[in-house]
Amino acid sequence: MRCERRAGIAAIVVFVLAGIWVGGVDLAAQQIDMSQVRSNDELRRGVAAFYSGYFNESILAFQKAIQYKADNSRAHFWLGRAYYYAGFDDAALGEWKFLASHGAGSPYLDNLINTITWRRGLGAETSSGTRYVISGQVQNKIDNTTLFSRPASVVPRADGGYFVTSFATQTVDVFNVNGARTEVLRGGLEGFDGPYDVVQAPDGNIFVSEFYGDRIALCDPRGNKIKTFGGPSAAAGSLLGPEYMAMDDKGFLYVSSWGSGTVSKFDSTGNFILSFGQPQSGYAGLKEPTGVAIMQGRVYVADAGTNEIDVFDESGNYIDTIATALKSPPEDISVYSPGVLLVADTTQILLVNADQDTVATLSDLEGRGTKITSAAVGANGSVIACDFNSSTLYILSNITDLYTALFVQIERVDASEFPTVTAEVTVQNRDGVPIVGLDASNFRVTEGGLPVASDPKLVFAGFRQTRPNVMLLADRSGAMQNYLSQMRDAAGGLYDALGGSGLQVITSGKSPVVETSSGASRQAVVQAAAGNGTYGPAWQFDLGVRLAGSELMKLRGKRAMVFVTQGKLGQDAFKNYGIEELAQYLKNNEVSFSVVLVDQDKPSAELEYLARSTGGKIYYLYSPPGVAKVVSDIRARKDGTYILQFQSNSQSNFGRDYIPLEVSLYVMRRTGRAEAGYYGPQQF
Repeated sequence: MRCERRAGIAAIVVFVLAGIWVGGVDLAAQQIDMSQVRSNDELRRGVAAFYSGYFNESILAFQKAIQYKADNSRAHFWLGRAYYYAGFDDAALGEWKFLASHGAGSPYLDNLINTITWRRGLGAETSSGTRYVISGQVQNKIDNTTLFSRPASVVPRADGGYFVTSFATQTVDVFNVNGARTEVLRGGLEGFDGPYDVVQAPDGNIFVSEFYGDRIALCDPRGNKIKTFGGPSAAAGSLLGPEYMAMDDKGFLYVSSWGSGTVSKFDSTGNFILSFGQPQSGYAGLKEPTGVAIMQGRVYVADAGTNEIDVFDESGNYIDTIATALKSPPEDISVYSPGVLLVADTTQILLVNADQDTVATLSDLEGRGTKITSAAVGANGSVIACDFNSSTLYILSNITDLYTALFVQIERVDASEFPTVTAEVTVQNRDGVPIVGLDASNFRVTEGGLPVASDPKLVFAGFRQTRPNVMLLADRSGAMQNYLSQMRDAAGGLYDALGGSGLQVITSGKSPVVETSSGASRQAVVQAAAGNGTYGPAWQFDLGVRLAGSELMKLRGKRAMVFVTQGKLGQDAFKNYGIEELAQYLKNNEVSFSVVLVDQDKPSAELEYLARSTGGKIYYLYSPPGVAKVVSDIRARKDGTYILQFQSNSQSNFGRDYIPLEVSLYVMRRTGRAEAGYYGPQQF
């Protein structure tokens, strides 16, 4: 069959060249626009290079496509995309604005321009402040089935969902990002006795405060009790009506005991440490402690008996009282942002700036609140609140975000198995915060506006990934020769913290080199980091960053670069690429840049800037807990990457035709859209 098709095509070509009339039309007389043909060929080459992560090569191809045909709008669009991912935001905006001004704009292009402009700081100047409105609501009943009743606390989960303690039904319910209940935790055979609050430990186990049981239940991730502690006795560590809890970064648990008017501190296994909040000289003591929050090494305790928030150190020593202007008894408190507390204040939700001691209204819940007992910031930036009296969960969004589309991008398309196609998609809010917890039901895929042949399957979700992809970029300055043992310690520590895989080494010498693959042994990694390459004044920091980034582009999931260095960059560190271009390159490709210092001298300001702007951090090699902290922080970063697989309905014309691709997103009341395209595999 294939031979017959080829023979037929060959015959048609011969007829055209011979000037044969077909259907009354002289095919030889038709004019073929060779400029358009060459432009389309360059477009195809550029798209292939782009999806392979070779952005500089794709830029050259798209520029040639435009040289052949200046009005090739697809080439302008793709050139903007290539500029953006290569780190040249200004050039990208220039291409897209050119399209918009020449009648080739679209709502998607407008959102692209507006979002990137906002992120560059131009839009934030006109922001009118923080105001949250109701963007979603979860009812406690479906038909005649009660899902929850009298919700006391809502606690966000890292996967975008949240726990809800159902005080009246004696359960802890798990909801996903779409507001659907996915699991019911019942406390095993013994059950819960007045579940009030939940804290999830780093190991996945959960603590549940039992108000009527006067105790804390330590449970496995499925809600089965492992042990209980506390109790109503007069002994140390006793609890009377425990309500709210908080856990610090050392694993200590703080519990407010409403009946005894104190806060008790326990270790991660339930052993009592101390209690505080009793009256003392110069301090009247807690009256009715409710919410507890840990922020910047201090313990904040809401007091419904005084309408204030008392501040203690982690040893329970009283420091100060803030938020004395509260009008209603505060319930739950949680961290909204560094230095700012979120307060559930009966009928509204407040922001308390702990440093400036100011109070502002985040949301009045449009007058619907009757008894708001808990509010917290979810993994995707929305605020989730529960109303105890009306048995309702509210999802609140910043009013400016609610009417702004989510930032959805098609990062990569693989059509090698056409008509089976996979598309890698990233989802963020306007500020660049990844949106996690989505499933296939949130996405709709079309080609040229027409539905594909099958509903998309979600074959990968970054928020579920536990192993990040890490590139160790090794400093090859002359000064680094004095720190070879430290380099070996850093490389070995990173390798161990990653569990023996997922670490690659790149040396940033005069010509940066990829030294190891992700499957290299510990010995090979340590040797490459300290021994490979040439140390000296001609090392190339910027080229090393670009090479490490291009290698990370080939990998799916969380991407991180760790620069092990003595901390000082030479005068030629940005000879080929400016610091802004490097920062934009890393940010636009969702690569975090962290620095491990081999001595305690202050690093170059440029390193601090790159780390801060990409969500990375600066670490000292020998500070506890060492480089294990680097890896744990990388793992904790959110990843809004999703890979969708679907069956195409389009004809590829043997890989010659451009197939437009659109991905639409729907989550609660928020939407987003991405547009790109691809070519099928070339066939002859």
